[in-house]
Amino acid sequence: MSTRPAPIVVGYDGSPSSADAVRWATAEATRDMAPLRIGESFELVVYSRPSPGHVVPLDALRTTREKGLSALAETLRLQNPGLEVDTVLAGGPAAEALLEAAQQARPRWWSYTPGPVRS
Repeated sequence: MSTRPAPIVVGYDGSPSSADAVRWATAEATRDMAPLRIGESFELVVYSRPSPGHVVPLDALRTTREKGLSALAETLRLQNPGLEVDTVLAGGPAAEALLEAAQQARPRWWSYTPGPVRS
């Protein structure tokens, strides 16, 4: 009887350091034959201004982020055949969303120093 491994969960926000974290998590998931879950937090902050401005509908912003995550996941699948990748776009603060996603993840203890990923 085989059990499905817990996913490797990584947060992504489009920054260079989060891209490095995705590369690290991808290498971990590939090595351990575990699924990879990429999470992004979606929190809308509204600033009021005295003059009227253009407002982008919330649904359009969410759709744009979902498409970005889907494209990232598809790229990783093409680069790593057999790797199971799913994405989560969560509402709310990033730290809370990542902690919630990590509840189902495999525990990892690591220290991250920005720079190239080494195997």
